[in-house]
Amino acid sequence: MAREIEAAYAALGEGACAVRSSAAGEDEPGTSHAGLYRSYLDVEGMDELLDRILRCLESARKSEVLDYRERRGAAREAPRMAVLVQRMVRAERAGVAFTVDPVGGRTDRMVVESVAGSGAPITSGRVRPDRQILARREGRIEGVEGDGLGPARARELGNLALAIEKTLGAPQDIEWAFAAGSFHMLQSRPAVPGPARHGVESFWTSANAQEALPDPVSPLTWSLLPPLVERGRRALFRSLSLADVPGEYLRLFHGRPYFNVIYFRDFLLDFPFLPAGVFDHLIFGGGGSARRPGLWEAEESPGGRDRPRPGPLFYFRLARLAVPPVLGGRGFLESGIRRFLARLARIERRPLRAAGAGDLLARVREIEEAIYRAFLGHVLGTALAGGYYELLGIAIVRFGIARDESLRGRLTSGLGETLSRAEGEAFEELVALARGDATLVSALGAADLSRARDAIRALVPDHPFAAAYARFLARFGHRAVGEADLANPRWVEDDRVVVAALAAAVGAPQGEERVTRDARLARERRLARAEAERSRVALPWPLGTLRRLVFRHLLAGAVRYLPYRENVKFHVLRGFLALRATFLELGRRLAGQEALARAEDVFFLTREEIESLVPGRLEPAAAGGKIEERRRERERWLASHPPLHVALLADGKRIEFGGTGEGGALAGAGASPGLAKGRARVVHDPAAERERLAPGEILVARTADVGWVPLFLSASGVVLECGGQLSHAAVVARELGIPLVAGVARATRAIPDGATVTVDGSLGRVYIEP
Repeated sequence: MAREIEAAYAALGEGACAVRSSAAGEDEPGTSHAGLYRSYLDVEGMDELLDRILRCLESARKSEVLDYRERRGAAREAPRMAVLVQRMVRAERAGVAFTVDPVGGRTDRMVVESVAGSGAPITSGRVRPDRQILARREGRIEGVEGDGLGPARARELGNLALAIEKTLGAPQDIEWAFAAGSFHMLQSRPAVPGPARHGVESFWTSANAQEALPDPVSPLTWSLLPPLVERGRRALFRSLSLADVPGEYLRLFHGRPYFNVIYFRDFLLDFPFLPAGVFDHLIFGGGGSARRPGLWEAEESPGGRDRPRPGPLFYFRLARLAVPPVLGGRGFLESGIRRFLARLARIERRPLRAAGAGDLLARVREIEEAIYRAFLGHVLGTALAGGYYELLGIAIVRFGIARDESLRGRLTSGLGETLSRAEGEAFEELVALARGDATLVSALGAADLSRARDAIRALVPDHPFAAAYARFLARFGHRAVGEADLANPRWVEDDRVVVAALAAAVGAPQGEERVTRDARLARERRLARAEAERSRVALPWPLGTLRRLVFRHLLAGAVRYLPYRENVKFHVLRGFLALRATFLELGRRLAGQEALARAEDVFFLTREEIESLVPGRLEPAAAGGKIEERRRERERWLASHPPLHVALLADGKRIEFGGTGEGGALAGAGASPGLAKGRARVVHDPAAERERLAPGEILVARTADVGWVPLFLSASGVVLECGGQLSHAAVVARELGIPLVAGVARATRAIPDGATVTVDGSLGRVYIEP
């Protein structure tokens, strides 16, 4: 046989070869033996060739092969083995192509992984390859991680892979190489995808939900918020005549709210023109941009049902919802805000103290209804902002304007139209006025901030700082840290967060002035716009003109609506202040009747329990027992370390985990572009003295809502465990030109306080210096 092998080797042209195993049953569907049998690359010369062939044959008798066959129900005996000898391809790039998603089991997309040179490092698992996701039907690129092949070659490879699948009659796992301008298909085996979702029944994330509710949510708040969200969901489904999506979408873990990502993906299947994972990166912070697979891309797939083929009625109903706000522009949202504020003003004109208990409960229902109407505007503003922002990112990549979406952030940063930006400007005015008063500077520099609060209260009303401070609280005092929870005091009630931020800013060197910062951000936007426009000049008419018009429209829409995700919420939260005040008044009445120990206990009861306690249907002793039990439970939850994600498996198991770092960096979602380097300051409580943020430091927190804006003004960069590209913290950071990376798992523990870190808000990476 050696002579026959020598003759065949000569006929092949000798030189370097690949020697591959080919055992009976090696690559049948469901029984991949990948990695069990021997294969060798760069085999050269007869002696080496014969040795490698013998080793391939011997590998069929390895104990791990026999064990594997036995577990699969085959006889525990060595299979028949053939050996393939192929001429080596000197690959410029090589890798693996799956004609279905090999992890999630999705049949609507292909996955290509590649590295420069030989593909061996991929199959051996030694490297993290570049990755591209292609839609099977259209061939478009849906996700990119790393350089990859480039869109045109990836599509060419995808077409070849689909042709192989069609010929062989089943999804395929194909090894390939690219050399001298051509693809070489080296091996194809039936793809063995994991089960859809890896047995995951539901996949929960705390991103976005815990932006406004970072701590265990109070029972009263939780009895109000989910019904509000559910009412809006039902209204949307009815207006579009959509069938209900089975499953839960909102749940508490560790006392904190989590959204079910799979539910939202299944919901988006009813919209054939939207990517199923659009919420992942825009709202939930899925570890990457729209073109970069997020964490759950590898963990689950939409719920096993095909996308519908909606008829004209669906599109008519959708247009009836979407067209008025699009044509009405910002005026449509502004009119809704005006109606809400007018309605809230009418309610607040009726004094609380003069109302009876029944009137107070009726007042709660009135405020709830006003909040619900305004909440619909918030959802609409979010949808418009997200739609334009997502389409702008797609256009930037697909039109070849840029290789990734970091340009999108530069085009939409520092627009200056969010109310959080106005809040920042008002805060900067306070800092400037405080620096001009020696008494205030001394008080704000004291270790005990109560001295500073007393000094501010002692000022006469017409003192410039006192007047500005009163204006600040009148306009922004309805804000709070964890502001969606009614149990949390608003700034107008407890201003320690504001005073702590003032103390840090006044006692530090002056940073970049607002005028200078605004000019810098405006210049960066102009440069980004010019960069985008230049990239289309070379395209011939009419394609170049058409793409330019589309790009300009999407950019204008993103610029128009991005502020309104934040601005509508800003006003909605005024209703939360009114709701909190009404429940506190109820609590005071109940405490006066000895039905509660203190007024604040009202937040540890549900709305239904309060309505039963007021007329006496719930005994005070029973209410007191519930309150004490819930307080103890809250203390336990506060001491816990809630995960970023929770997966509930089909077998009843629960897995809690976060994301992963890569390449020496912590990975997250780039939510506000730019680079910042500085000392990390891990902040859990923005009002805590020991956690005071100094200007220029990197703010590291589990989550940050817009109640943290005063701290943003001091930070040179922000790292958050929760959030996404359209989270409120991201909107504010872009407005202020501060790099922000969201969705960095366990950042508050992974980043040591005081460590030097670099924040890359464009690529979503955080680097910690040793």
